Amino acid sequence: AKEAAEEKRKAEQKRKEERKEIVDTLKNMSRYQDNAEAQEQGCATLRMLAKNADKKVEIGAQGGIEVIVRAMDGHPQSAGVKEKCWAALVNLNKVNVGEHGTIEAIIKAMVGHPLTVGLQEQGIAALRKLAHNIGNDVKINEHGGIEAIVEAMGSHPESAEEGCTALTNLAYTAGIKIKIGEQGGIEAIIKAMEN
Repeated sequence: AKEAAEEKRKAEQKRKEERKEIVDTLKNMSRYQDNAEAQEQGCATLRMLAKNADKKVEIGAQGGIEVIVRAMDGHPQSAGVKEKCWAALVNLNKVNVGEHGTIEAIIKAMVGHPLTVGLQEQGIAALRKLAHNIGNDVKINEHGGIEAIVEAMGSHPESAEEGCTALTNLAYTAGIKIKIGEQGGIEAIIKAMEN
């Protein structure tokens, strides 16, 4: 019984330490909102923490998604901030990420930074994952995500495979399937297959 109680105490202590790391990271990001480097570091930390299912839920519960979106909005010219934010959001995908203005922010940044390869690749990866959740596919379509993906595939051939997967995920919805064809998605997929 003593061993079980000790194990329980250790597990609870570990959860408290993990929660503190999340809370401290979010506080620092909020405290240093104007500092792009602090936002990048914070998002990198959240990305690593979000690889664990329990930590992922805790980040969502502590308002982490909103903090990440605020970091993206607060640094519209920083491709580095956006890239780190998206990487964190990709790992947080199952925590209702699409409900916090994330989709709109991703697409807006992709359109605003068309020549930044890493940002385009992370943006496509984030949209690909977000498209799996019901309702996100419609938001991605409504906010110009198909066009952003097709454009990135054309400008950055290295992102074509990820773009094909994103378009495939979006194509499960009938109306969106038509829009993919209208926006040049089929041609982009064919070109990717030829390369």
